[in-house]
Amino acid sequence: MTFSQTVFYVFSAILLFAALRVITARNPVHAALWLVLAFCTSAAIWMQLQAEFLAIVLVLVYVGAVMVLFLFVVMMLDISMARLRQGFWSYLPLGAFVALLLVAEMVLVLGGRLAGFHDVPSPPPLAAGYSNTKELGRLIYTEYVYPFEIAAVILLVAIIAAIMLFAALRVITARNPVHAVLFLVLAFGTASVLWMLLEAEFLAIALVLVYVGAVMVLFLFVVMMLDINVARLREGFWSYLPLGAFVALLLVAEMVIVLGGRYAGFYEAPAPPPLAAGYSNTKELGRLVYTEYVYPFEIAAVILLVAIVAAIALTLRQRKESKYQDPTQQINVRREDRVRIVSMPSEKKEQGHPE
Repeated sequence: MTFSQTVFYVFSAILLFAALRVITARNPVHAALWLVLAFCTSAAIWMQLQAEFLAIVLVLVYVGAVMVLFLFVVMMLDISMARLRQGFWSYLPLGAFVALLLVAEMVLVLGGRLAGFHDVPSPPPLAAGYSNTKELGRLIYTEYVYPFEIAAVILLVAIIAAIMLFAALRVITARNPVHAVLFLVLAFGTASVLWMLLEAEFLAIALVLVYVGAVMVLFLFVVMMLDINVARLREGFWSYLPLGAFVALLLVAEMVIVLGGRYAGFYEAPAPPPLAAGYSNTKELGRLVYTEYVYPFEIAAVILLVAIVAAIALTLRQRKESKYQDPTQQINVRREDRVRIVSMPSEKKEQGHPE
């Protein structure tokens, strides 16, 4: 037996022992530490098998991030050991079934005669100076660069969409109105990032400037300054539930129709033409607004201006039943208008009058 084989068997024994202690240790912190040892031992075996990239990823991602975070979470939680031990037997049948499946897979792979794995040709010998990480990087950035970029974009969009869905869910489930507004700001910011990924820069900028920068900030300060009765808001939750559920069902139906385009004939629509190099969504939108649609744009601007002036005029009109302030009178007020000193003669007490 060579030295390399001896090291492999020793590491394998340590790995099996650590994995066994993960599921048999009664203390969750000890189980997490044994799992860290199992990951590190697996990384050592990968290094011995000349799979340096897998070893580095296993140490950096699982040991350096996931397991350390999990370890601190377990240490900070107040876990009831008695409660964990009581639920052990309820998970035993499922755990035994999964364990038997894993053992069956290992027997089929290691005992290759039953599956015919011995007929597979052995890989060619590695050249001197071969690096698994270097070869993996070469393949990713040459032959598989487009699938790699597509997968990266899909993962990025999925992460951003997950954050937006979580923020939108917290908007309607947060009990504190200020927290709900902050989650709504997060949802708008995340939606603007999605617009940027879809090359709709103008919509992203408008969403940030108008909704996040003005409307939501103003709404946030209004909510913080108002004395909102949270208990009263909770009492009215069930009264709004039927209407909210109806609107939610309508939105879900619209999303199903749009995403499942085969039912609405969306797949028959022609695909948009490819964008030219240096294309700018904002520049193209400005060109269309001020050339082909300049008259509708001006008409809409005039209508909005008239509506704003009319709303201000209706608000400032004098009505008998309305109370309003006159800043001119407030500035020109004098002391004599506010306080009047009245001189009254002193009264004498009558003789024999009881106190």
